[in-house]
Amino acid sequence: MTKRSELTALGFTFFAIFGLIAGCGPSMNEDEVRARLEKLEHVQISIEPTLPGAQASDVKNYFAIFDGSGSMCEPPSRCTGEKKSDFPSKVDGAKWAMEEFLKKVPNEDNLALYIFDHRHQEEIVPLGANNRDQVLAAIRAVTCGGGTPLAGSMNYGTDRLGEQYQRQLGGGQYNIVVVTDGEANGIPEAAEYAIVRGIQIHTIGLCLGQDHELKSYSTTYRAADSFQDMVRGLQAIVEKEEEPAAKKPTYLQVITPTPTPNGQ
Repeated sequence: MTKRSELTALGFTFFAIFGLIAGCGPSMNEDEVRARLEKLEHVQISIEPTLPGAQASDVKNYFAIFDGSGSMCEPPSRCTGEKKSDFPSKVDGAKWAMEEFLKKVPNEDNLALYIFDHRHQEEIVPLGANNRDQVLAAIRAVTCGGGTPLAGSMNYGTDRLGEQYQRQLGGGQYNIVVVTDGEANGIPEAAEYAIVRGIQIHTIGLCLGQDHELKSYSTTYRAADSFQDMVRGLQAIVEKEEEPAAKKPTYLQVITPTPTPNGQ
């Protein structure tokens, strides 16, 4: 038998959270939020060095969720910063913003793309490096329509990032990047599901102001009232990850491996 190391995923910047936490009443102040999070039972992720394909790595991971719901078909004139837009709809401007974001994500980083639109509600491009052409093609092909299954897409992304965490033997950084213009059910539960697994949430709320429920759970939240602002918010996610303090995941508490009962 092999030795097994267990790592506790604690990945969230506690001071960045404000507002409603699932199951805790209508509102809480900052101190109450911190106290709530400190009491959360964090998930123990077992790391098995003999897992097929497992290799120690510090590669960064981004699971991007692109909202192509029906409201994205609306003209961008509803955004306060897009009164004279060059884009016929919000989805067209969001596509351009995502293209600009892709230019900033290093090719060696892992990136995945999940889309919900008129035709899809699924991961279109799986997590991987050097896949920017596939991601770009998928974004350009989005046809807006349908609802906003944001919570389900976040849960899916959390599971995929958790698998990647195991493949990288606990190294690296793990991020969900949400681009949306709408609210959805189940956000508190989906956000907390990611948080206790060491995954940081970054949200770009297009034409939503400061009221989106994900703001309370996001490491970074950008209330984008224009597509230029959307680009700045997306690029800031990568720039934040490149800061020296963010090079090593401080949210991982390593528990020293212990031998199996027979000492092997």
